[in-house]
This record gives sequence, structure tokens and C-alpha cells, in this order.
Amino acid sequence: MATQTFEITEKAQLTIVECLGNLTLKGDDTKVVTIKTAGEPAELSVSQEGDRLTVRARTDCQIVCPPDAVVHIETVRGDLKVRDLHGDLTVTSVSGDASLREVGPTTIQSVAGDLRARNVSGNLSVQSVAGDARIDVVSGETTLASVGSDLKAEGLSQGLTARSVGSDVRLEPPFTAGMEYTVRAGSDLVIRLPEEANVRFELRAGGGVRTTIADLELHQEGGMFTGVLGEGEALIEAQVGGRVLIKRYGVEGDYDQDFDFDFNIDLSFLDALNDLGPMIEARVAQAMAGLEAGLQEGLRYIDGDRIRMHIERAAEHAQRAAERVAEEARRAAEREAEHARRVAEREAERARMRAEHAERRWQRASGYPTPPTPPTPPMPPTSPTPPTPPEAPAVPAPTADELREERLHVLRMVQEGTLTPEDAAKLLAALH
Repeated sequence: MATQTFEITEKAQLTIVECLGNLTLKGDDTKVVTIKTAGEPAELSVSQEGDRLTVRARTDCQIVCPPDAVVHIETVRGDLKVRDLHGDLTVTSVSGDASLREVGPTTIQSVAGDLRARNVSGNLSVQSVAGDARIDVVSGETTLASVGSDLKAEGLSQGLTARSVGSDVRLEPPFTAGMEYTVRAGSDLVIRLPEEANVRFELRAGGGVRTTIADLELHQEGGMFTGVLGEGEALIEAQVGGRVLIKRYGVEGDYDQDFDFDFNIDLSFLDALNDLGPMIEARVAQAMAGLEAGLQEGLRYIDGDRIRMHIERAAEHAQRAAERVAEEARRAAEREAEHARRVAEREAERARMRAEHAERRWQRASGYPTPPTPPTPPMPPTSPTPPTPPEAPAVPAPTADELREERLHVLRMVQEGTLTPEDAAKLLAALH
């Protein structure tokens, strides 16, 4: 695991351009930013300009920074976990799940998995969640444009706008006076109210509306169900394709039994739901398309980059191995060449010595000394011709000078390496 530390002030600005693995971000009472990665140091790239840090990680990454840092996260290919950060938080794309706890004002563009947000100080704005969403305790306004599956919301003191939820919704207190809680969902809605509720209802439900609260009286008109508890200062407005159940907070029961009822619906309500079905279908299709694209892109980046990294590393290892083999081969060739050169020199020296020895034997046998080698070609000797041997062959015998020149020529051939000593000995013997 690689660790890097950067000096920074409490007003730090941190940008995570891309994390190809899981990203964990935590605020701490510190004036430094500590970044840890699960892979090698080369898989982490960080640039700093004053209090601005830009991070790119090709593997899992853990970051600890000052709690008031302003953080912008562009792309996370795995899961995202953020906690104890009070500055503005912006998230563009998460390919896995996103978990936020004890964070400041937060804006999220896209989450391909589930979203869990708890204790948000400020507004929470989410454009798209492909899976489930669970929101607990938001001090500001909560806006959810699209949730692909279920939604559970509790502790939303400044209201809720959930424009499109693909499946079930569960709303729990508080319902603050003067705030609006608006829901559009494709399936069922459960609303749990406190003892001293101060709420009014405007509900449209394809499967009917039921309440277990005795003092809540519902009225139906043109597909709209209305009712009031207390002064009715908080508004719950919903349009769902399934059923609506209103019950007391803290009273648990079997979910299926809670919805075990039939309700005669005014057929005019079906006309009011005409725009809800296509809207939910479009939102779900959009969320599923975003999820598929996010997953494919994430897998492409993760697999492609990892494969490319492995290929690059393998190529580097292969290149280094080839260089080592080539270097060893070069050294071996040099050693062999040096050995061959020395062997050749020894053989040449031996041939020269054998030639000299043969010449000395010839000199002793013939009685002719070896003349010194002049710098210029030697001139024929002026000494008188030695007497002819008593037994001359039938053919004219070569003169002594000719024999001497022949023998010298044979010895020079041995010295130059064009004639082996054995062949030279045979030729010298033939010249006797």
C-alpha cells in the first residue's frame, strides 16, 4: 500500500478526477491530506496548486482530509463512502453503491447502485439512483429526480421532492409545518405519522387508500383522496400506481396484511394516472440505461486498464529479460572469441616453433645456416655453388640455392598458417 501526505489549510479544495476502484473519503481534524492506495505508487497521480489537490487513482483509494474541505468527485468505478465532511460535496458518477454519513450540502448526478445518505447538513440533490435509496435526516431540502427501485425517507425537516420512484416508497416523520412532501411512484406508498401530526393529504392511488388512524377522515373526489390531521400545515402530495397506507409511527405490522383491502375507485382516476405510467416507465428505462452504460464503462475502464497495465508490465519484464539474455549472449560471444583468439595464437606459436625446429633440423642435416631476414627482399647469395652430390638422379637435380629457397618457402607457409606443420615436414623430407 502506497501513502502520500500533502500540507494544506482547512479551506482545502479536493478534486478526485477518477478512481478505478473503491473510494473512501473521511474528514478529520487535520491540516494535511493523506492518500492511501492499495496498489503501487505509480497507480496514484496527485497534483497540488496551493490548497487545490487533483487526484487520479487506478486502484482502491482512501483519503483523509480536513472536515471543511470542498470536495468534487467526478468518477468512481467502484463503491463510494464519504463521512465526516462538512464542506460542499459534489459527485458526478458512481458505478457502484454510494454511502454518505455526516456530510454537508451534497449534489449527486448518478449512482448505478444503491444510495444511503444519513445526517446531511444542508440540501441534498440527487439526479439518478438506479437501485434503492434510503435517506435519513436531512436539514435542508431533499430532491430526488429518479430512483429506480425503493425509497425510504425519514427525518426530512425541509420537505421532499421525489419526482419518479420505480417501486415502493416509505415516508416517516417529521413532517414540518409549511413544508411539502411530494412523491411520484410506480408501486405502493406507506406514510407513518407521529402522534401529534399536523398534515393534510392530496393523494392519487391506482390501488386505493387506507388508513389505520381513527381520527383521519379521507374524502374522495375525481380520483383524488384528501384528508387533514391537526391544522394541516404540512402537505403530503402523492401520485402512485399502487396503494397508499397511512398509519401511526412506531406501529409495525405485516406489510401484505396492511395492504389487504379493496377500494372502489372512481374511473376518472384512471385518466389522472395516464401521464404517470409513461413517466415512470421512461424514468425506469432511463435509470436502467444509465446503470448499464455505467457498468459497461466501469468494466471497460477497470478491465481494460488492468489488462493494459499487466501487458505493459509483462512487456517491460520481457524487454528486460531479453536485454539480459542479449547481454549474456554478447559476453559469451566475447569470451568465446577471446578463447578462440588465444587458441589460434597458441597454435600459431606452436606452428612457428615446430617450423623453427624443423628448419634447425634441416640446417643440421644440410649444413646450411639460416640467413638473417633483411628489411628488403634477400638477394641471391654469391657464394660458390657447393659440389654436386655424388649420386645424382637421372633428372637434373635442383641446385642448393633452389633447395634452400624451397625450404624457406615451405617454412614461410607454415608461419603464415597456409600450411600445417605435418604437411611441411613431409615436403621438407621430400626435398632431401
